Amino acid sequence: MASITKGTDGRSAAAWTPRRLSDELREVLEALARVYTQILASLDEHARAIGQADARTIGRCSADQERLLEEVAVLEQRRREIVARATSLYPELHEAAKSSELTVTVVTRALPESERPILSDLSEGLRTRVLKVKERSETVRLASIAMVSHVEGLMRHIGRRLSHSGTYGRRGVVESGCAVVSALDLKS
Repeated sequence: MASITKGTDGRSAAAWTPRRLSDELREVLEALARVYTQILASLDEHARAIGQADARTIGRCSADQERLLEEVAVLEQRRREIVARATSLYPELHEAAKSSELTVTVVTRALPESERPILSDLSEGLRTRVLKVKERSETVRLASIAMVSHVEGLMRHIGRRLSHSGTYGRRGVVESGCAVVSALDLKS
């Protein structure tokens, strides 16, 4: 009978079996899929907020995304631990790990046939979400750059309109004028 103790993550440190490996891998893939779905929703809201120049919502979305990415980091660490555990169950994975990074797809192929379909589907769904997050992140980044450029242009325009003294040049920034040369005749 295997002794059951708690591991460093608070989970049971009982012997790893193909079923346990499959269950834990499924749990972490489902959790990653949920988090990436939340990131996608936050990115969509972020893009809308940029379009409306809603600074409060932009800030909240950025904070939400930061928190969600921290969750992803924790889940990714857990996924790596599970995949590493798979090498103790399947010696052929140990050899595969030496030649390249051991992925969920490679581990799934080593599991019993009955466990493969759901893990393959979860893995593919997660891969799709990750690609969408990358795409939408780039869109939000470009929209942010465009918004900042627009605001800078507005500020320069306002500066030119308000600068009756000529302190600001055509570009809307303080420009040094021509040097003033003067002299004082002290002998007369």
